[in-house]
Amino acid sequence: MRLIRNLLLGLCLALLAACAPQQVLKPVANPSAAWQHYSIQMNAISNWQASGEMGIRNANQAVSANFNWKQSGSQFVISLSGPLNLGEEMLEGQPGQISLTDGKGQVVKADNAEDLMQQELGWSMPVEGLVYWIRALPVPGVSQQTTLNNNGSLATLNQQNWTIAYQSYIVVKGLPLPHKIIMQQGPWRIIVVINDWQL
Repeated sequence: MRLIRNLLLGLCLALLAACAPQQVLKPVANPSAAWQHYSIQMNAISNWQASGEMGIRNANQAVSANFNWKQSGSQFVISLSGPLNLGEEMLEGQPGQISLTDGKGQVVKADNAEDLMQQELGWSMPVEGLVYWIRALPVPGVSQQTTLNNNGSLATLNQQNWTIAYQSYIVVKGLPLPHKIIMQQGPWRIIVVINDWQL
């Protein structure tokens, strides 16, 4: 049963990634300068929204979810829904003040999103890192290792014990934004497919 669930999850995400509007970015003369320029522009945008699908699995479980992430400054609202192990959930707050609301309107609060999700949902994702990683940015002030594509977009990022690979991009308002991201840490593997960006 677990094998079938993992295969279905992989197939669903592969189909979603294939259908979404990926774009090929052109090589640039100075990839490092292009990425620095992107980082400055993207860090200056405090309000944004991303929606798509994610799959999360380890050796013992696999879940998938549709997500809609709205960010306004340090405040975030992440709506999660999915057909497998998940009903409708809403994670919101800011670093240190997090709440999770389920489909029945019950609210649980904590100071850490990852611990709260693990406790209430049985799985978690690194929300405080993802607020940067989903935009192809490293968490500021934290040790990092990066590689760039020849077009100046981020190819890989190693930070906070996560290995993050940026598989494809879409261009929104002239900015190359991640379309498919694969994250790994130990037994955990998270695939994020972003189908729509709003800046």
